[in-house]
Amino acid sequence: MDITSNYFTSKQFNASKLSQSYYYHHTTSQTTSSSSPPFLHFAIALSQVTSTTKRLLKEQILTNILLVYLYYDRRKRNQDCCSCPTTTTVITSLEKNSMSSTTTLHATLLAGNVATHGYTLNIGFASISSSLCTSLQCSKTLLRQKIQKKGEMGDAAASIWSGSGVGSSGGTQSRIDGWGIQKKKRKCLEMRDMIDVISCINDMNQSNGDKGVEKRKKDAMSKIFSVVHHPDELRFAVKIFCNNMRTGATLVTVMRCLAAAHVLHKYNRINADMEEEEEEEVVIINENNNNNTYYFKVRPKKSNQNNRDCKSKIKQDIIHAQETFRSVYARHNDLKSCVVALVLGGMEGLLSACDVKVGVPVQPLLAAPSRSVEEVVLHYAENIPSSFAAVTSSSSSCGKGDDKGDNEENTVENRCITATNNTSENDASDDIPLLTAEYKYDGQRAQIHYQRIPSADDGGDDAQKEDMNILFFSRNLDNVTVKFTALVEWMKSRLQKLEMIRSFILDAEIVAVKRCCHQTNNGQGCSSSNAETILLPFQVLSTMKRSAVAAADELDMKRSSRNDDDDIELCIFAFDIIYLDGKALVEHVLIDRRKLLYQALSPIVQPGYFEFANSIDIVLNPTTDDLNSNSEAILMLESYLTKSIGPGRCEGVMLKSLYSKYKSSDTREKSGGFGGWRKLKKDYVDTIADSIDVVPIGAWRGNGRKNKWFSPFLLAVYDPDSGDFQSLCRCMSGFSDDFYKEKSIFYSNRLIETKSSVVSTNENPTFWFDPCEVWEIRGADLTISPVHHAGRGQMMGSAGEGISLRFPRFVRLRDDKAPEDATTGRQIIELFHSQSQRQNVMK
Repeated sequence: MDITSNYFTSKQFNASKLSQSYYYHHTTSQTTSSSSPPFLHFAIALSQVTSTTKRLLKEQILTNILLVYLYYDRRKRNQDCCSCPTTTTVITSLEKNSMSSTTTLHATLLAGNVATHGYTLNIGFASISSSLCTSLQCSKTLLRQKIQKKGEMGDAAASIWSGSGVGSSGGTQSRIDGWGIQKKKRKCLEMRDMIDVISCINDMNQSNGDKGVEKRKKDAMSKIFSVVHHPDELRFAVKIFCNNMRTGATLVTVMRCLAAAHVLHKYNRINADMEEEEEEEVVIINENNNNNTYYFKVRPKKSNQNNRDCKSKIKQDIIHAQETFRSVYARHNDLKSCVVALVLGGMEGLLSACDVKVGVPVQPLLAAPSRSVEEVVLHYAENIPSSFAAVTSSSSSCGKGDDKGDNEENTVENRCITATNNTSENDASDDIPLLTAEYKYDGQRAQIHYQRIPSADDGGDDAQKEDMNILFFSRNLDNVTVKFTALVEWMKSRLQKLEMIRSFILDAEIVAVKRCCHQTNNGQGCSSSNAETILLPFQVLSTMKRSAVAAADELDMKRSSRNDDDDIELCIFAFDIIYLDGKALVEHVLIDRRKLLYQALSPIVQPGYFEFANSIDIVLNPTTDDLNSNSEAILMLESYLTKSIGPGRCEGVMLKSLYSKYKSSDTREKSGGFGGWRKLKKDYVDTIADSIDVVPIGAWRGNGRKNKWFSPFLLAVYDPDSGDFQSLCRCMSGFSDDFYKEKSIFYSNRLIETKSSVVSTNENPTFWFDPCEVWEIRGADLTISPVHHAGRGQMMGSAGEGISLRFPRFVRLRDDKAPEDATTGRQIIELFHSQSQRQNVMK
C-alpha cells in the first residue's frame, strides 16, 4: 500500500527490504532482532515529503510513517522503558526544519534514556565536507561545485554518491563502484546509529580545549557516511549534521501528524486485539527500477463491520487530539516531554504531565495590528459576549469558595479571591471596564522564570539557605539569560527577602532607559519619589554589547555619586503573570492575573529597574456598527495613545480584554474575537497598519554606484502550512551604504546556485540566498500580483495570484526572530482585506 494513501495501516512492522535494483538487502530476521528501525525508512519518508508542495499529501506521508514508528515503539519498548526513542527521533528531526539545540535534545534520546539538558552539534562546514570527501573518495573541488549547483550539501553529497555507481546493481554481492572502491555487504544504518553519533558529538562539545575534538567529530560522521546504502540516507544524514533539514514539514504540521497517528494507532491496536489475526509485514519496495518512487506495502487488513461506524468517531478524535496537543505544547514548550507523555499515557497522560513549568518557556501571546482607534473599539464592542454577566461572574475563576480564615494557607487561590472581592466592592456602583490599554514599549519581549531551590550546602547554619534560579527567554523562546546577568543579580537581591514568593513566570518587556535622579532640598540621593526613567528606542538595546549589559549596575543601588545621564541601563516592565507559586494561571482571566501580579511583586518595584506596565481600563458598550455609544471610550483611547507616543516615548498601545485567558495556541493566526490582543502604533494612520517582518531570499546586482553591492533584495513572508517562503516584494529603499556593504559580504557567503525548494515566487533574481534572517519593512499598500506569491491560493477569486507590497522601505534588522517567525502569508491577506475595507469606507 502506498505510504501516501489514506488507507495506509501498520498493524505491525517487522521487515524491510529493497528490490533487486538496489545495492543493499536487509533480511527479515535482521530487522526483527534489531531494537531500532532502519534510518532508510526515515530518509525515504522525508524525501517524499520534500518532493511535494501539497500540504495534505505531506501530512498524509508523515502520519503514515509515524504510524509505523508508533507501532514499532510499542512492540519494542520494555515495561521499564520510560521513553520512546524512535518516535521522538522522527518527530524532533523534523521540527522547525532544524536540529537546533532544543530539537537535538530529543533527537539524541537513547532507548530508555530521558535527557534533561539540550544537546548541541556545533559541526563546522569544513568538518562535514572533509568527512564526506573521505567517505566518498572525491575531491573538495567536486563537492564545492555540486554544492553550488544543488544549493545544499546534503543534496550535493547524494548526487556524488549516485554518480559513483553505488546501487546500480542489485543484491548483496561485493562489487566495484565508480570510484574503484569495493562495496561489501554491510549492516543496515539504523536510527539508533544516528542517535549514538549525535550523542557522541554532543559529549565531545563538552571537552573544552581538547585539540582532538574536530578529528573525532569527523571520524564519528565518517562512520555514518561509510555505511549508507542509499542516496536518501546520505542526503538526510548530512542535513542533520548541517543543522538544516529544510523538508517543508513545519512544527505545526508534525504535531498534527503525530496526534493523528496516535489516534489511528489506538484504533488499530483495539481492532488487532479483537481480531487476533496474524501480524502483518511492512516492506519498502521500488516497483519501477527507473525512478525513485517508493511504497510502504502491508498485507490488507481484514474488514471490520464497525469500520464505517467508527470513521466519523475517528475523525472527531483526530481533530480533538490535534487541538489538544498544540494547546499543551503552547504552554509546555518541550517537545520531547510532550511526545513521551502522549505515547505512554495518551491524551490523559499528556494533559497531566505537560503543564506550565518553571524553566520551560510558554509560547507568548501575540497581538494583531489595528489601523485606528475607531477600528479597535468597534472590534471589541462587536465581540462582547452576549451573556456578559456570566463572564464577570467567572472573573474569579482563579479561586472560588468560602472566605478563608486568618489561619488559612496563603495560596494563590486565596490571594486571588481577596483581590477580586476587594475590587468588586470598590466597583460595585461603577460601570465594569471590559478593556485595558497598555503602553507598547519599544524593547525586547522577555519571559522571566523564577524559582527558589534548596541550596547545595548541607548542615549547620546553611541548611536553611536557598538558591534562586532566574531565567530569561526571548520572544522566540531562546534562553537569553546571559544577556541580562545584571538584571538577574538585581532581581535576586530584591527577591531575597520576599520568601513568601516561591516561583513565578512573568511576561514582560525589557527596555533600554536612562535613570535620572533629582536631588532633593535636604540633599538626599535617589529614591522612588524623585527618580525619573527616560525610555530609549529599541536600537539602543539591540546595539548594547553583552559586556556592557553584564556590567550594568552595582547591586548596592547607590546612585548619588554617578552621572546617570551618561549611563544606558535596562528596566523590566512587567505586564502579565502566567504562573505563580506552583499554579498555572493561563486559564485565568487577565483581570485576575494582573491583580495577582501586583500583589505578588509590588514589594520589588523600583523605578528604572522593575516597573509594572502603564495601563488604563476602559468601559465599553455592546454595539454592532454605532460608535456613538462608545464615544467616551474612543476619546479616552485617543488621549492615551497620544500620551504613549509623546511623553511616554513608546511605540503605541496594546489593547486587551480584561476577561481573556492566556491562550497561547491562538496567537499567530487567530487574533480575532473578544479575547485576542490588538496593537495600535503611532503610525496607525498609514494604509499599512503594521510593519512586516520578511526574509531575504535573493537579490540582483546594483546599478551605478551600487554595482558592487546587492540591490534590490527579494523579500518573502513565511507560510507555516507548507513551510515555504513566499515572495512579497523587491526592496531597495531605507538602506545605508554601510548596510549595503555589510549585507553584500554577508550574503556572498550564503549564495546557492538554484532557487531553494522552500522558496515560492515567479521572480528570477540573479542571486539566490539561503533564508537565514529577518528584516522589518514598511510600505504604502498591498496589491494583487501575478509575480509574488504571498498568500497565494488562500484568497477567494485569485487562484494562482499572490499579494505584493508597493514602495517597501527597510526599517531595521530583527535579530531576535528566526526566519520561521516572519510575517505569515495569512497575515498579509488579513492586512490586504483590512486595507480594502478602509478604502471602501473612504470612498
